[in-house]
Amino acid sequence: MADQLERYRRVGITTVGVAGSFFPMDLTRRAVHAPGAPLRAVGYLRHDAPDLAGAAPGDGDERFRVQGVKLWYDGSPYTGTMLLDEPYLASDLCCCTLGIPAGTVGQANFSPDEVVELLGDLGADGWQVLTHVQGDRGSREILDLYERALGSRSGDDHRWRLEHCALTGVDDLRRAERLGVSPSFHVDHVRHYGPELSADIIGPERAERLMPIASAVDCGHRISLHADSPMYPADPLGLARTAVTRLTRRGDRLAPHEAISVRRALAAVTIDAAWQLHLDDEVGSLEPGKRADLAVLDRDPLAEPVPDLDDVAVVATWLD
Repeated sequence: MADQLERYRRVGITTVGVAGSFFPMDLTRRAVHAPGAPLRAVGYLRHDAPDLAGAAPGDGDERFRVQGVKLWYDGSPYTGTMLLDEPYLASDLCCCTLGIPAGTVGQANFSPDEVVELLGDLGADGWQVLTHVQGDRGSREILDLYERALGSRSGDDHRWRLEHCALTGVDDLRRAERLGVSPSFHVDHVRHYGPELSADIIGPERAERLMPIASAVDCGHRISLHADSPMYPADPLGLARTAVTRLTRRGDRLAPHEAISVRRALAAVTIDAAWQLHLDDEVGSLEPGKRADLAVLDRDPLAEPVPDLDDVAVVATWLD
């Protein structure tokens, strides 16, 4: 854990959302309180975590607090468990390497009644809810359940979220905005696995709808970008680069119409991410009265012409 916090520091991260850790949250709390620890953390408990009992939203201090609860509605694009309207491709990669049978459309991890009851209880207790969802059908179904659970609270400042959002449709992004539900995009799927997703897993037509970030911005959302580190590298500037260029690891552009500006991408890893964490009054931008958390870069990422964000280096990271 200490090594992971150091990796965050090296890339300029001063606050991280821990969304449903498989480790006890007390481990994170102790790590960020250790002498010299360079990070703040906001914890989101697993919906079935034993430490959820007795906890309350906002418990903690300026270094670590618990804010919400995370659910997993569907699964991964690479295990056949992302919930889709149309089946995975019947390709060699799917069938023979990943073990995804032909005709697979993925699955939901809950029955609708289970989710509505759970969401109702969490909402009544004031928890912010995050739900892992990847597929187009999965996104639509969890928004149906959010809508039922939120009811008249849909316009409140609850900041419930959708996590990953690989194939969330534009109609669902519009509906999410009306409900006050914001998306956080796991944009590294474009960079690291875009070629395979397009050619072998979901096909080129659906790949052109992968990580619909510009569409979310057009719908009025404040979005964030995340990496699930250490599963993927901790690198906010790298996430911003992919959101701006839509480049895969092979150098081709995937769904370029979903690219956003550098300024918007930087907001997605700073102030808009802080807003999703309910911390925008404390961190996320440099303003009088906020905590002096900042990253120093070796060049201006907003300069013209825009530099390759992969080449922008973090010189120092400051907390308080």
